[in-house]
Amino acid sequence: MRVITAEQVADAVAALYVRANRHIPEAMRAAMARAEAVEASPVGRETLARLLENYDVAAETGLPICQDTGLAVVMAELGTDVYIDGDLAAA
Repeated sequence: MRVITAEQVADAVAALYVRANRHIPEAMRAAMARAEAVEASPVGRETLARLLENYDVAAETGLPICQDTGLAVVMAELGTDVYIDGDLAAA
């Protein structure tokens, strides 16, 4: 049986949340750049340009990406040989 502490779960989720708010996959950035290139609306082009600029600033500085990142919802599925030591819901 594998024992994982609730703190380990909380630490892993926190690290993933920070990563998701600071790093955009290159494929997504490339798709945004393609969308900017073909966007007909001036407001749409400006919005996409700002998002791309923000992605670059976040990559250079390590600051979070400035957009609505929402709220993390975590779903966990445990196998029969896994035990969480502690309060998983509180973690």
